[in-house]
Formats: sequence, structure tokens, C-alpha cells
Amino acid sequence: MGMNISDAVYPRLIRRVRAILIDSVFLLGVVLLWWITLPFVAERDPYIKVALPLILMFILESCMVAFTGGTPGHHIMGIKIVNARNGSYIGVARSLVRALFRTLLGWLSFIIALTSKRHQALHDLLVGTVVVFRNPAAYPSSERYVARNFEDQNYSYPPKWKRILLITFYNIAGFIVLIVGVSFVLSSECLEYDRCTFREELLNQVLGWAWLFYFGATTVMCWRGQLPGCRRIKLFDERPS
Repeated sequence: MGMNISDAVYPRLIRRVRAILIDSVFLLGVVLLWWITLPFVAERDPYIKVALPLILMFILESCMVAFTGGTPGHHIMGIKIVNARNGSYIGVARSLVRALFRTLLGWLSFIIALTSKRHQALHDLLVGTVVVFRNPAAYPSSERYVARNFEDQNYSYPPKWKRILLITFYNIAGFIVLIVGVSFVLSSECLEYDRCTFREELLNQVLGWAWLFYFGATTVMCWRGQLPGCRRIKLFDERPS
């Protein structure tokens, strides 16, 4: 029996990020446990030394999400993952696919949560899940979000397909500019042989974060109709008569 999804209350994105950071500590514990037991299990069966960490990670991620609604990080943060259609817990297979998508897409997936109606990251949209509070009343109003609506009724917005097209264009253009810029500021030794100086390593990190910020900003602003090519149009004149 699932929750009433129409009454769902969504957490801030930073709470989901904290849950991932907490899970990374648990995963570090899994790696440490595997490293401690490795000398013992490797003598009995070489396949176990590979299977053991995968099994433990599978339990922490897919099984816990499927049967309890979340990983240890989700539980500590008071949030859960449910079916976007009926609010029930998702099965093991869907939980595993969700984890794979999240891993493959990385942090870029979470930028979509800033534009989607129900605060869904890209991997949530792909598998049909939402992340909601377990007990919304336990948290202040500043932490609790409802389904958003970016579209002001006083404006006419470009069709969604056009906004998606423009988001793709802006980000492809930005990526090309980034690649050209990197070729100018980083040496050939750094680019071709990965022999970078400390300054180049630092610059590379800065450029990476700048690209992430650019991707997020263009995605959100274009969806809100605030960039050239996909600007919203005001329907009503608010000037006094």
C-alpha cells in the first residue's frame, strides 16, 4: 500500500546530497571490511573476493531501497524513494536500474531536479521515482517543498520541445567553448600524457566546476524562459490605466 502521492512533500536538493555523502561513508566501510577479510576469503575461493563487495553494495543500495524505501543516508536524512505513480516502494530491479543510472549520469543528473515539477533528478525521471519526506511535519517549512510550477500564468512560454532543444544547443555550445579554452590554458603534456602541474590540476578542477555551474544555470534559466531563443512573453500589461 503506497502513500497518497498527491500529498507528497519533497526535500531540498541539499538534503539528498547529504544522504549520498553519508552513503559514501558506509561504502567506505564496505571497502574496509572487504580489505580486512580479503586474505581469508581469497584462499578459499578467488571469486568470493570479487563478489563480496558487490553483494554488500547491492544490499546497501538496491535491497534497502526496495524494501525500506532508502539507503542508510536516506533514513538518516528522513527521506525515502517511492514510485512516482502510486507512492509505493519500488522493486529490487527498478532500484538497481536507478542506482546504475545515477552512477552513470553523476552529478549532472541532479541538476534536472532544479527544473522538474516534482523535484526529480534525471535518474528519477528515467525510472519513475520521486524522493519525499518520511515525516514532513518533523521539518521546518523552509525544508519542505511541494510540486513546483515555473510557468507564471501571466506569461506565454515556448513549447517544451523548443526549450529542450535550446537547452541542448546552449550546453553543446558551452562544451565546445570549454574544450577550446582547455586547449589554450593547459599544456600538451597535461592533455596528452596527463603530466600536469599543480596549477594545471587546480585550473582543470575550476573549469570542471564552472562547466557544471554553466550546465545547471542554462538548464534552469532556459526552462524558465529567461534566455534568448526561449524567452517567455508577457500576456498582460501591468501598467496603470
